[in-house]
Amino acid sequence: MSERNLYGGFPERVAKAIDLIGGPAEVMRKTGVTLTTLARWKKGEADPSRMNLIKMAEAAEVNIAWLATGEGPMRTESVASANHSPGIAGGDRQADEDRSKQAPAQVIDLEQHREAVDDLDYVLLTKVADAFDYFWEERGMEPPPVEIESAMVEHVYKHFADKKNVTVDGILGHLRRLKNILIKSA
Repeated sequence: MSERNLYGGFPERVAKAIDLIGGPAEVMRKTGVTLTTLARWKKGEADPSRMNLIKMAEAAEVNIAWLATGEGPMRTESVASANHSPGIAGGDRQADEDRSKQAPAQVIDLEQHREAVDDLDYVLLTKVADAFDYFWEERGMEPPPVEIESAMVEHVYKHFADKKNVTVDGILGHLRRLKNILIKSA
């Protein structure tokens, strides 16, 4: 397998998988992958973990080799039938309902917010995520749990959403001014 096949076109395949799943909100609901992470994959700025790649392939009902490398068919009969076995994302509705009952605090109705999610400025979202990465790295700290960091990212994203020419450095400066609040929250 050539290096070109291994890495070339991955952002496009991720975008196709997101479309097959039903958009970023559905991907987040079915896989647990955050919107920030999806944006970074689509821009080719980050690669998914093996587990997230598996979740994405299952949710999109695509061949994992195709998603990861572009090799082989996008879909095969075995992918579709495997994804309809109990407990696989997109498969057994009862298993999905059982999982949602186990963690009710994490279940949200993304359909209500689909328009807002689909209208996200992924460039700004990526800048905000990058600024947070730099912020935690500067302090030698691990990021807080995803639920807390997601709320922080959302707050900062909203703060900068209507501003022009936003830079990662500008966002990082804002985070530095808020450092005491952020560190206490983490």
